[in-house]
Amino acid sequence: MIRIFLFVAFLLSGCASPPVTGLVHNAGSQRAIYFAWEGYVVAERVATAYAQLRRCVEPVVRPCSQQAVIDQITKARNVARDALNASESAVRNPAFGDDVSSTAVVSAIAALQAFTTISNSLGAQQ
Repeated sequence: MIRIFLFVAFLLSGCASPPVTGLVHNAGSQRAIYFAWEGYVVAERVATAYAQLRRCVEPVVRPCSQQAVIDQITKARNVARDALNASESAVRNPAFGDDVSSTAVVSAIAALQAFTTISNSLGAQQ
């Protein structure tokens, strides 16, 4: 869990700085998306492990999972996956301008942050 937090903090520290011209179609941006995919895989493993727990019923015996949380995880996972796919396409396609590609990367990282935040909170619920 700490690893995910540090990864997201690392990604966001790069997003806090102004965009650099020429950054989008170079190896650095593609590497950022590669690392974002790694964060996605880690968050997905946590979410999958949570979903595989038995469902919470009265009386609650921990660890267990709640369907409403699983639904929220699924939505966040789908948004993050779609945003990562779109940003990966944008940074690899020179037809997209730097502004469009930079926005796609920032959006993907934001979607990934939402997904990892939900996944990180799962440990506290158990």
